[in-house]
Amino acid sequence: MRLTSAMLDVSEVSSEVSSDQAGAISVFIGTTRNNFEGKRVVSLEYEAFVPMAERELRRLCSATRAKWPGVCGIAIHHRLGLVPVGQSSVIIAVSSCHRREAIGAHCHLFLVCFLRISGFYNDIPFNMQARSVRMTSILARTAPVMSGCN
Repeated sequence: MRLTSAMLDVSEVSSEVSSDQAGAISVFIGTTRNNFEGKRVVSLEYEAFVPMAERELRRLCSATRAKWPGVCGIAIHHRLGLVPVGQSSVIIAVSSCHRREAIGAHCHLFLVCFLRISGFYNDIPFNMQARSVRMTSILARTAPVMSGCN
C-alpha cells in the first residue's frame, strides 16, 4: 500500500503481488480523463490524512484476505496532489492461485475503496469558485480542475 505524490508505475505495483503460487494477477488502473459533466478537465487533485487512510486501507486488505483466502498479494497505490489528464490516480493489484479469487477480491477492493476511501469532493470549475460536498471519507478527491467557462 502506498499513498504518494509521485507518478504511479503499474509494473512496480504488479511486481509487488507477483508470486510463484499465483496463477492470476488482476490489475485496475484509474486515470484522469479529460472531461467531467461536459466540461474539459486538466487535472484532478487528491488529498488525504495519511495515517487514517493507511489504517483504513490495511483494514480493507485484511478483510479482503479473510473473504478470499486464496489471495497471494494485494497492492494499492494512490496518488496525492495534482494528477494531470492521462496519468494514473490509483492502481490496485491482486494476485491469487486462481483468476476467480483474484478478480472477486479485486472488484471488492475497488468498490470498497471507491465508496469508503474517496470522499471529500471539492468541485473547482475554471473560474476557481469552489463548492464542497462532505461525504464520509479518508482519502479526498478534489474534483477536476477544468478549463472553459460554465
